[in-house]
This record gives sequence, structure tokens and C-alpha cells, in this order.
Amino acid sequence: MNQQYRNFDETKLIPQGWWLQISPLSRLDPEEWVLGVLKKGKKSWITEKCKSGFANQQEAYDWGIEFINQQLNKTKNDKRT
Repeated sequence: MNQQYRNFDETKLIPQGWWLQISPLSRLDPEEWVLGVLKKGKKSWITEKCKSGFANQQEAYDWGIEFINQQLNKTKNDKRT
């Protein structure tokens, strides 16, 4: 197993009601990955953010988790005021 990437059993770290969709783009040189951050709505999944330009899937995953955490913290702060 390539040690560059952590164990992708980390999907359990994605907060409930959110999902990360990570896919390679069709170019190989340079390799590039795209990320979709989805949030579960009442009737369907809603794309909250799309971002490309990641060098590997771990970089996309880390960025996505950080985005979700920022959104969750923003929601918590909005409820306090």
C-alpha cells in the first residue's frame, strides 16, 4: 500500500449528513483530483461546494473535511446569536 495516503476507512470521520465525492480528472500529466462536498437535504443530496486542482485524493479529502467543519462551526455560531 502506498504510504502517501492514509487509510481511507476515514469515511467514518465525515460528519453525519455530509459526504465527500472525490474523483480523478481525465488528465494524467499532471494528475489532478476534483472534490464535491455534499449535504443531505430533505429529499436529496445538495452540492455545497466543488473544487478542483488537488494533487491527490488525500489532499482533496483533507480540504473537504476542513470545509465541512467550518460550515458546522458557522452554523453553531449563528445559532448562538
